[in-house]
Amino acid sequence: MKYKRIDWTIRTLTVICLLSVHFIYVLREPWFLLISYLFSAEIVRAIMERKYAEDPNNPY
Repeated sequence: MKYKRIDWTIRTLTVICLLSVHFIYVLREPWFLLISYLFSAEIVRAIMERKYAEDPNNPY
């Protein structure tokens, strides 16, 4: 449940940032926001998977 809340918070903030940047910089493409979203979402997913795994020291 905690992971879903964190994940949706990241998604919501990314959409808000993308929309605000789009209106501020119409001619620029906000690739850095998309990359930061993907990076932060994957980091959170990896942390939560490791935290709630049956054997957190198992790399697979």
